[in-house]
Amino acid sequence: MTKKTTKQEADDMNSWRKLAKRLEISESTLDRLRKMPGAPEEPDDPKWPGYIAATRRRVAAGPDMESAKLAKLQAEAELKKIQVSQARGEVIPIDEIDELHAAVYGHAVSALRQRIENDLPLKAYGAEVPAIKAECRRIVDEILNGMQKAITDWSTKRDRKAREAAQAITDPVS
Repeated sequence: MTKKTTKQEADDMNSWRKLAKRLEISESTLDRLRKMPGAPEEPDDPKWPGYIAATRRRVAAGPDMESAKLAKLQAEAELKKIQVSQARGEVIPIDEIDELHAAVYGHAVSALRQRIENDLPLKAYGAEVPAIKAECRRIVDEILNGMQKAITDWSTKRDRKAREAAQAITDPVS
């Protein structure tokens, strides 16, 4: 038994065929597109050309879009790893290193200028060479100890922050 089509059904099928021809797509492709969410419902809807163009763009961008999304996810995961490592104190941001370097270097330059330009001439005046060398050694040791103290203070403060951050990561929020 064959199913007879009514005049209305024949006109409807003819309208969809004409639309497929006008859009330059096959009838089977048009049938698939009609079933997709957001597709216009009538063959004479003026939104069809825009809908087909948008679908073609999505299909064309598919592989590139997927690889871009994957790259973004990988970058976000890598950034999160770095942030966790930083919070645990396993990684130190370069700006913190620069800050420490500037503080220690500034302290050293200031102390050297103060001690060698101002203090040493007064103590070295009329002194023997061994006494001058001993005073220079004392000045250098004092400056190096000051630098070491600055680094130790910075490291202690950094360790405390790392412990607090690690605690915050591992403890559930109350």
